[in-house]
Amino acid sequence: MKFEKLGNKIKQIRGISYKPNQISDSPKEEYMPVLKANNITPDGLDDRNLIFISNNNVKEEQIIKRGDILLAASSGSKNIVGKNIYFNKDYYGSFGAFCKLVRPDNTISSEFLSHFFHTDTYKNHIRNSIQGANINNLKNEHVDNLRIPVIPFKAQLHIANILSKAESLIAQRKESIRLLDEYLKSVFLEMFGDSGINNKKWETRKVKELSLRFSDGPFGSNLKTEHYSDKGIQVIRLQNIGINNFIEEDVKYIDEIHYENVLFKYSCYPNDVVIATMGAPNIRACIIPRNIKISVNKADCVVFRPNHKFVNQFYISYLFNQEGFLHLASSFIHGQTRARISSGQIAKIEVPVPPLKLQTQFAKIVEKTEDLKAHYQQSLQELEKLYGSLSQKAFKGKLSIKNENLLLAAEPNVEYKKKKIMLTKQEAFLRKLMLASHIINELCEEPTFGHTKLMKLLYLSEQVGGMALQTNYKKFAAGPFDGKTLTLIDLEYEKNGWFSIGKRNFAVNGKQRKATIYQRTEKSSLYKKYFDSYFAEEAEIINKLISLFAQEKTQTSEIVATLYYAWKEQKENNVLISEQSLIKGFYKFHKEKRKFTEEQIKEGYQFMMEHKIYPD
Repeated sequence: MKFEKLGNKIKQIRGISYKPNQISDSPKEEYMPVLKANNITPDGLDDRNLIFISNNNVKEEQIIKRGDILLAASSGSKNIVGKNIYFNKDYYGSFGAFCKLVRPDNTISSEFLSHFFHTDTYKNHIRNSIQGANINNLKNEHVDNLRIPVIPFKAQLHIANILSKAESLIAQRKESIRLLDEYLKSVFLEMFGDSGINNKKWETRKVKELSLRFSDGPFGSNLKTEHYSDKGIQVIRLQNIGINNFIEEDVKYIDEIHYENVLFKYSCYPNDVVIATMGAPNIRACIIPRNIKISVNKADCVVFRPNHKFVNQFYISYLFNQEGFLHLASSFIHGQTRARISSGQIAKIEVPVPPLKLQTQFAKIVEKTEDLKAHYQQSLQELEKLYGSLSQKAFKGKLSIKNENLLLAAEPNVEYKKKKIMLTKQEAFLRKLMLASHIINELCEEPTFGHTKLMKLLYLSEQVGGMALQTNYKKFAAGPFDGKTLTLIDLEYEKNGWFSIGKRNFAVNGKQRKATIYQRTEKSSLYKKYFDSYFAEEAEIINKLISLFAQEKTQTSEIVATLYYAWKEQKENNVLISEQSLIKGFYKFHKEKRKFTEEQIKEGYQFMMEHKIYPD
């Protein structure tokens, strides 16, 4: 296999320099965004905290185009230099002087090259090349001297396609894990309310009163860097404390002799909660896992041992990570360069104490969700390992397009689908979220679309498509309805920004009412890959229903969904189905159904028969 220098295939473009008075923190007419190194993340572009500059300060070649790869080129940290993102479409923006752009020519696939920039070969080369006294700089020759295999363009496209599919599956797993975390946050908020305002009016107590032990780790000479060893008793440090997640990376230990003689009183055990009092965010907490039998907490890492007369560890961990608690603590956080809060200040904060029975219910939900999350994380690790193996072979020129692993990378979810016929509650919610996103994306511009039509199409899609999504539809005035699911879906959109949610006023019989409306955002299309994965078999039915009801009045979807519910109910009760029995079941569904005439119901029935929308 032949190799050649990357410099023969690319053009490198420097970022723009600017003065403070040339930029704006908010968008302006004739201004464009300027990306910086902190906008480049392993998961793609982070478009928060953008700055903007006049178009006149940007050269044409400095505008980001489809196929470009943006690199962080200068930083005080070697871990930042070289990180990169690939643009699969034009981006109306530029980039700062601490970044550089790699623009491939037409002899190399840009997508193929983007995967090369994720390999260990690339990362190691950059790490060994950069140098600088205070700032590490990535020079043009560092990138130009990278060696890549000479592969026919068609084979490049094929390899890029395979690696992209594997990468897409990795992204799906990460998103599934993130959504599970968001689900638990939503459940906490629904069950216990906002701790910042105690809107559920629970009894309150000071944090320390809820604990059997509440103490910071050792300061001073009791625990120094030189005390660390390769084995022994684990030390819990700030970097091990995530948001409801214990991070078992960069682990340090102390030997047992030093532990017994000096640090025994700082002992921590499984199911203790550890609280980080500085970093990002300033307060975060997690539960010590069962596999760490004994540990000690370092300074700025507070251990909270729950008093089970008042609280359990699950409630406390999620409480400390809630925005409401951070709001309660915000006045105590001090320090400009390294903001922190003392354990004594946290101890005095008054927090809600819900009934133990309710906390126990939450604990059971958390444990079930964490089991599912562990499954996803294992799947994620396997996919990342597979991706690493494939990309390593690809860029050493040793990847065969007939390799079985390629097929596995392209379609590893086939077996997964078969295994997941019986969904957990959390898995079902993820699918409902993607189904709702597809319906909203297709219909949000229709004037008749809102919460009512969304819920009816969710119901009909689940029923006609035979999906066991565990939605708890109840009999409401507007037909089958699950308000909890709708609330959780809207909360998710507020967090992930896939759709914006608003209200519009309208009149019914002279009375003013408000309807929910959805609008697409630049992130709306992110749902698509998950929808395609989850609903490959049901997509035709779903799209047919969307098309049928797109321009129909909302009342048509309400009538059809109610008739479907009544039809299904009568079948279960062995009632002989007829037009008259369904009209009777329709009126029996809810007293508000009397607003519809028999003729309107019959039209709905005919609509169902014509389009074969009825229970098997």
